[in-house]
Amino acid sequence: MSAKAYLIWLARHEARLAWRDALMMLQGGRRRGKRWALTAMFIISAVLHLIAYAVVAPAAEALTHIDKTSLLVATAAMLMAWA
Repeated sequence: MSAKAYLIWLARHEARLAWRDALMMLQGGRRRGKRWALTAMFIISAVLHLIAYAVVAPAAEALTHIDKTSLLVATAAMLMAWA
């Protein structure tokens, strides 16, 4: 198996496990349909995205007028933290 095929297989496997875990957490051990779980995941995702938009939108608007030096310093700081 090539490295590329292995990574694709691993990603599909991890997605399948994540789906199974999410389904079990939402159902709480009860046997309900997958449609209910998908609806719940969609609603939870939508609510979390609305909250994130409310938090990030003012900060994103403030960052539209930033100079190149500040961007360079922020990028360097992120790279140092990541390394």
